[in-house]
This record gives sequence, structure tokens and C-alpha cells, in this order.
Amino acid sequence: MTARSVINRFWHDEAGATGVEYGLLLAMIALAILGASTTIGDFITNGFNGFGDTLAGVSAPDTGTTH
Repeated sequence: MTARSVINRFWHDEAGATGVEYGLLLAMIALAILGASTTIGDFITNGFNGFGDTLAGVSAPDTGTTH
């Protein structure tokens, strides 16, 4: 068997191609989820920080009674 026939057979062999395609697809989905979760996490963090800042600026009402 010559090197050329081995390379030619390897080049046209499609066994395992589906597994590689699924692996690439899963990797791209994982990257998309990671990017989205980072963006959503920042949005949620900023929302809670703004809410906390608002609460920090509010004082408790005076009820007129002391205990």
C-alpha cells in the first residue's frame, strides 16, 4: 500500500465525522451560553447594586415612639 493510497483513503474516510460535528456544535453552544450568562450576570449584579444604593439612601420613618 503506497503512501498516496493511504492518504487518499484517509481523506475520503467519513467515519467519525458526525461525532466531530456534534462535538463542534456542542462547543459552540457552550460558548454561547457562557457569553450570555456573563452578560446576564452583569445585568443582574448592576440591578441589585442599584437597588441597594437606593435603599441605602432611604431613612426609616420616625414613628414618634421610643422604647
